[in-house]
Amino acid sequence: MLHCNHVMNARSYSKAFAAAPPASPGEKKLMCLDPYYNIRPGSCLVLSFGVGQSWHFEDEVAKFGCKVAAFDPTNGLKDHKRGDKINFYSVGISNFRGSKLLGMMRYGKKTVGAVDRYENLLARAGLQGRVVDYLKLDVELSELEFFQDMFFNTPHLLVGVKQIAMEVHHDDEGGKQTQQN
Repeated sequence: MLHCNHVMNARSYSKAFAAAPPASPGEKKLMCLDPYYNIRPGSCLVLSFGVGQSWHFEDEVAKFGCKVAAFDPTNGLKDHKRGDKINFYSVGISNFRGSKLLGMMRYGKKTVGAVDRYENLLARAGLQGRVVDYLKLDVELSELEFFQDMFFNTPHLLVGVKQIAMEVHHDDEGGKQTQQN
């Protein structure tokens, strides 16, 4: 396991790469800024799958200087540019291209939305061949489909991802959820 000395979280970004104070549970998206990862403001790329109604994380990493491609089919928004660093796409991640029932039953939130495979989403955003400094997954039960597609169909694409932060959901009928960074 790699240890990280310099952390940025979505609650308080720091160009000095200092450790940030604890965030609320919904904002614990930590990015390691140790020299090993070579994440530089102005040239970094963040992919964010699962924006929901809160743009806090995406806005903060954009302020830090990263280009952000954000994806979410559940918030009712159309594809658009949010400021000069964030592009939004109204589509979710999965292991196929099409539509599916999305959301978490325990919260009574279900909707049908467009989904696509990681490699197709990279192409849609014009990011093929780019190194991804940080990939955030908060996709309400679709994270396993993403990894299934990556491991079995396009493992070469994982080589270009420096960090993955994800929230893992299981047992949709009221079980526990855990967050992994």
